[in-house]
Amino acid sequence: MIETAQVYRFADVVVDCARFAVFKAGQPVKITPRAFEVLVYLIRQHGRLVSKQELFEQVWQEAYVSDNALTRMIKEIRRVIGDDATAPRYIETVPRRGYRFIGAVQEATGEGALNGLPRSLSALEQPRLENCTTHNTAAYRAYLKGRYFWNRRAEKEIKLAVEHFEQALELDPNFTLAWVGLADAYALYSTYCVTPPREAYPRAEAAVLKALELDEHLAEARATLGLIKYEYYWDWAGAKRELERALELKPHDATTHHWYAGLLVAQGRFAEGLHAIRRAQELDPLSLIIHAKAGWFYYYARQYELALQEVTKSLEIDRNFGIGYVLLALIHERLGWLEAALAAARTAVELLVESSLSLWALVQVLNAAHRRTEAREWLEKLAGLAERQYVSSYERALIYISQGEHEMAYAWFEKAFEQRDPWLIWLKVEPRLDPLRADPRFERLVARVGHSIT
Repeated sequence: MIETAQVYRFADVVVDCARFAVFKAGQPVKITPRAFEVLVYLIRQHGRLVSKQELFEQVWQEAYVSDNALTRMIKEIRRVIGDDATAPRYIETVPRRGYRFIGAVQEATGEGALNGLPRSLSALEQPRLENCTTHNTAAYRAYLKGRYFWNRRAEKEIKLAVEHFEQALELDPNFTLAWVGLADAYALYSTYCVTPPREAYPRAEAAVLKALELDEHLAEARATLGLIKYEYYWDWAGAKRELERALELKPHDATTHHWYAGLLVAQGRFAEGLHAIRRAQELDPLSLIIHAKAGWFYYYARQYELALQEVTKSLEIDRNFGIGYVLLALIHERLGWLEAALAAARTAVELLVESSLSLWALVQVLNAAHRRTEAREWLEKLAGLAERQYVSSYERALIYISQGEHEMAYAWFEKAFEQRDPWLIWLKVEPRLDPLRADPRFERLVARVGHSIT
């Protein structure tokens, strides 16, 4: 929607469309991409009442979005620019109709947009760039784009994240956070079925070790190394050390709390893990994946109603968040709401094109609904996809469990171990594996990942 490079100023706020950034009192402030688009659209319609429907059409376009999501966006914008809904200086709410930007705005386009914002490096961006270990604005922008796509958690977007992190490193090979970003993206490659674990995780480890070579005290790098240790090496003690060191270095990092929560939940330490993911939500309340992961963790704890609440938060922020629908399908199925589960799974398949994760969820739900013929048809599509790209053997094992074919499931679990499939870390807590828990063979599988049996 944002088409022109332009800078807007009102009071002590600067909205820089070229940099996709907002500054207040000379300091950069965090804003989500969608909220940024809403803010810019309202500014450009300065003085005119903009209906909710117009915002939906112009900003979200074809995507469905609830009134509640828009209300959240406006609340975020007011927080960012320092406005008050009860005594607005910038954004006026017209009940049941929409919003109007009422602040006095200065604007500039083309060359004039750069007045007071040097081309090489905006003085306003300096503090943020110092924290990000680069003074190259183009590298920093590439890094931000990488993080945006990384947070989407879909195959296409993860590949785009890698491209942007690599671009940042071409511009500044010593940009440590870009090395961490590259490692984080590679660490997702197997979870979201881009490449096999034995290819993806060594790349992730090499990138994060490069970051630590440049700065051994970089908290984000310690956290990523911790993630790799438990997802790929099943080194739970080593992962715990790295993540706790990361939290010592940077106690308020949402991603570190998120990954530490994963370590705890995978071990069955639900109270501690759920506390950690709630802390991550407090630190980054608009993160799609953190809300979704909170839903996953409540799902693993078999608290399905709470899981539903959490995944709904992510879908209120973005109705096109495909991973949210995968989880929504699984939760609805556990609650016995099979038609709702099927609708969510089909939406996931539409949004996550060529995704084994969405196909797996759909087959699971079809089996639960006793639609075995259709389930077999989709399973054949999953097998066809496996001929073109990496597909998790753990996912295939869960499908066979849903069909009551336990021997086939064990065969696929063995393949998952050969691949070092990161999904194996959830063996101890996945509800769909409950039919196997009394089997000594399954207990041995759990132990091979490094978990205690009890």
